[in-house]
Amino acid sequence: MSIKTPKDNLRNGENMSIKTPTLPFGKMNNVIPMNTGGKFLGFAQATNLIGAIAESYNRTLDYRTDIKRLEVEELRIEEQARLAHDAIDKNFKQQMAHLANRRVEVMAYYETLYRELSSIHDHRQAMMKMVEEIQKVALHPETPLEEKRLHHEAALRYLSYSTEWGQHAGRQLE
Repeated sequence: MSIKTPKDNLRNGENMSIKTPTLPFGKMNNVIPMNTGGKFLGFAQATNLIGAIAESYNRTLDYRTDIKRLEVEELRIEEQARLAHDAIDKNFKQQMAHLANRRVEVMAYYETLYRELSSIHDHRQAMMKMVEEIQKVALHPETPLEEKRLHHEAALRYLSYSTEWGQHAGRQLE
């Protein structure tokens, strides 16, 4: 690349004017204005070692920036996951507490219902035994006819009570 300078701007033998490149600005490659003074710098510029070092350094900085960005993103995702886990855990605990309370309520209801139905069953069993005993007495040949009729009516009444208690037990289950 050749640089043109005007000749009329000299002071003590030095050129004081601004150097203007003859190539368009977009075509210039990593030109670093410096005094090359020695052969090594001329070689370094010729092989563009400084540009390679700068490129390598820039890439290293880019990678470090990307690593930091990824670390921050990882922390954000971990925090988001922790918050989601906490919310799910809180919801789970609330639902489990609700189910435990509901279980206690239902168990108390069913225990009461079981006791009631057991009592009704025991009463029905006792009535059936009474009906059997009444029927035995009524069917005994030595029992007078009027007494047989009374025993028969009593047996029918006990059987109707037994049916009513069965219906009551059915309503309890609804």
